[in-house]
Amino acid sequence: MSKWAKLNSNRLEAAPDYSGNFLESIVSKMGTVFAGPEEVIIKQGDESNSMYFITRGDCTVDMIDEKRITHVAIRLLVEGMHFGEIGCYFKCKRTATITSRNYNSLAMLSYAQFRDILADSPEFDEYIARFIYQYHGSRKMFVWKILNQIDYLKELSKDIFHQIYYLITSHYL
Repeated sequence: MSKWAKLNSNRLEAAPDYSGNFLESIVSKMGTVFAGPEEVIIKQGDESNSMYFITRGDCTVDMIDEKRITHVAIRLLVEGMHFGEIGCYFKCKRTATITSRNYNSLAMLSYAQFRDILADSPEFDEYIARFIYQYHGSRKMFVWKILNQIDYLKELSKDIFHQIYYLITSHYL
């Protein structure tokens, strides 16, 4: 199994089966973005203002950890995948850098459009939350353990934990 196959073998569960009206509503709100080879689409630490869906091409995910070590190509994003949802969901800074590997076509939702869709569709909100909650990086697990050592914070809901985590994380960037 290749490096990329291993990275993509743990794809998260698919989005719920939405009706045509819901999909039409999302698609009508999207813009189109084109990216050339090695073009940075989003940069870790920048303000979040959009979410992207890869319609053609693929991208790599790079991340700088809390020790300022750069991890290159930790994941490959391919057609049908999305990125930028964490920043839009929690209104925090970008948590990773996404770079185009070739010529890409992307569908883009602005932050305002993303929030409108979440407000109109509790199912989509739940899907995005579940998707985000499935990330289990070492830093995230470290923060979870630390917060669970504080009596007052032991019973945090997943929602509140993730809000705290992404607010804390954005200050390290």
